Amino acid sequence: MNTVIFLVGFVAGFASLAYIAMAFWCLLRFRPRPQPPLSECPPVSVLKPLCGADERLDECIRSFCIDDAPGVQIIFGVQSPRDPAIAVVRRLIDEFPDRDISLVIDERIHGANLKVSNLINLMERARHELVVISDADTILPSGGLRRVLAPFTAPDVAAVTCLYKSSPESNLPSVLGGLLFDDWILTSGIVNEALRPVDYCFGSLTALRRSALDKIGGLATVADHIADDFMLGRYFARAGYRVLLSDVVVSMMIKETWRAMIKRERRWLYCVKAATPVDHFMSMITWALPLTCLTAFGPSWVASGLIGTSVVLRLALHGLIRRRLGTARIPYWLVPVREILCFAVWVSTYFSRDVAWRERTYRIARGGVMIPIQSRT
Repeated sequence: MNTVIFLVGFVAGFASLAYIAMAFWCLLRFRPRPQPPLSECPPVSVLKPLCGADERLDECIRSFCIDDAPGVQIIFGVQSPRDPAIAVVRRLIDEFPDRDISLVIDERIHGANLKVSNLINLMERARHELVVISDADTILPSGGLRRVLAPFTAPDVAAVTCLYKSSPESNLPSVLGGLLFDDWILTSGIVNEALRPVDYCFGSLTALRRSALDKIGGLATVADHIADDFMLGRYFARAGYRVLLSDVVVSMMIKETWRAMIKRERRWLYCVKAATPVDHFMSMITWALPLTCLTAFGPSWVASGLIGTSVVLRLALHGLIRRRLGTARIPYWLVPVREILCFAVWVSTYFSRDVAWRERTYRIARGGVMIPIQSRT
C-alpha cells in the first residue's frame, strides 16, 4: 500500500510541477488583447443583483456610478423589501441625480438559483442591446466599461468576460479567501485562455449581447443551474458565437468568516464539478504540495526533493502573479497553508452533493441542476 501511495504521489506531483511551470509560461506571455476605449460608448444596461449589505457594498456599486461611460443605465435589484442593500442604493440615487440609476424590488422567483431570478426581474427593465451583469462585490476600475464593451464592434461576439483579483479585508479568512482568487482562480483563467478558446463567463463582470442571449433561450436557461455564469458562456459558444476575455481585470471584495469561506469555496468547486467534472477532477494537479507529500511513503530523498521543489515553485509563482497583475500583498508563508486548505475543500466535494447558499441548502443533481432540499420528496 505504501508503494502505491508513493507512486500516486510521484506521478501526480510531477504533473503538478509541470502545471506550475506551464502557469509560469502563460503568465510571462500573458498580454491581454487591449481594446482602445471607445470614443463613442454604445448604450448599455448594467444589472447589479444585490442581497444584503456590508461595509464595502457602497464602494463596490459606487465604482459603476462614477465610471465615465455615457449612456449607462444602472439597475440594482433585490428580492426582499427588507433587504439592507435598499438604503445603500437609495443614497447613491440621491447622490447621482444625473445618472440613470434605478432600484427594483421584486420578489418573484423563476428558478432555484435566486441570483438568476433576480437578474430575470432586472432584465425586464433593461432598455439596451448590450447588457452588463456584475456581482454585488465587484469593483470596476476607472474607465472599465468602455474597454469591456469595445469588442462588440464585431457582430459575432456574444459575451466579453473579465478576470478578477481579490481586495480582501485584513482578517485571516478573508486573506486566505483572496489567495484562492489570485493564485488559483485568476491563474487558471489565464492558463485556460492560452490553451483553448474561451467558452465560459465569470460572474464578477460579463457584458453580453441581448439578441444572442435571446437566441440561447435567455437567462431562464440557467435559472436552475449552480454554474449559471459558466454555462452562459458554454451556450454562447455552442450557438456559434465568440466569448472573449477582456483586458479589464476587476477586483472582488472579500470579507469572510471561516464558516462562510468554506461554504463559498465548496459552492464554487461544485460549480466547476457540475459544469465540467473532468476539469474538476484534473484541477487537483494545481495543488502540488499535498500531492507531493504523498511521496513521504517512499524514499526520503525523493520526497524531500519533490516537496521542496513544489514549495519553491509555488512561492515563486505567487511572486510573479503579484508583480504582473498587482494582486494583494499577502505573507508568503500563507501560500502553502492556502494550498493545503484548497486541496481539503476539493476532496470534500466528493463526499457530499449538498451546498449552502443564501441561507438555503441545495442538492446538486446531474448537470449542475440545483434542487432545494426542503422541497424534495
